[in-house]
Amino acid sequence: MRKAVRTVNQHFNQLKVEQAPDKTFIDKISRGWDFLGYHFDGKQLTVAAKTVAKHVLHYRQLYEQLSIKKSHLR
Repeated sequence: MRKAVRTVNQHFNQLKVEQAPDKTFIDKISRGWDFLGYHFDGKQLTVAAKTVAKHVLHYRQLYEQLSIKKSHLR
């Protein structure tokens, strides 16, 4: 496992990407993992739940801003 973590970190360094600061646990891929907004569980690639939640929040905020603008125009 240590060798795998070292290899991943070397590739991250080559690609000039970093782990998220809140990333504190590295485990086997069989448990699934998120990377760049996607989730991979060993069988399929899907959009990560955190990505969906962030988009929902963003669109709610945009909707609220639009509602406020419309109410001021009346």
